[in-house]
Amino acid sequence: MCVYQALLTQDPQEGGFLVTFRDFPEVITQGESASEAMANAVDALNTAFIYRVLDGEPIPKPSKARAGEQGVSIRTQVLLKFHIKQAMDKAEVSRTEMALRMNLSESSVRRMLDLREPTKVERLECALLT
Repeated sequence: MCVYQALLTQDPQEGGFLVTFRDFPEVITQGESASEAMANAVDALNTAFIYRVLDGEPIPKPSKARAGEQGVSIRTQVLLKFHIKQAMDKAEVSRTEMALRMNLSESSVRRMLDLREPTKVERLECALLT
């Protein structure tokens, strides 16, 4: 599990709650209630993670929690796809080669690796074993 620390604060000017992340300074979200703000934080963090990967930007290691912070997880499917792609790059396995190994079309592998697209867990498991 990959958990990043979020700071939830009340927004004195606008009302509601504000959420920020030390490890992802570009991520700022809010909500009318603390629970709404934290739910929005999950979406905002995952979106930032995905676009950092797509833009080739570094992914920071999660910092240790400080007083008042709450953990927010990267979605399991996003992490699996990220690690599959990293393993493929390290082993110099192309999408075409992965498609041959998995008995799929290259476009199916491309969709499977797209962090924005849902993929069946069974297909990701197969990719991990390939």
